[in-house]
Amino acid sequence: MVHLMLASLLHSFDWKLQDGLKPEDMDMTEKFGLTLRKAQPLQAVPIKP
Repeated sequence: MVHLMLASLLHSFDWKLQDGLKPEDMDMTEKFGLTLRKAQPLQAVPIKP
């Protein structure tokens, strides 16, 4: 059910990166730990279509 709700939210909104960040400027390095996480968390902001 969670997958369906997430897909519904992703499909229902237009999304942008926070603070005008461009996809090519994103830091995609990983942070080592028990699981691999992004060094800089992704923050996306929904915008009205």
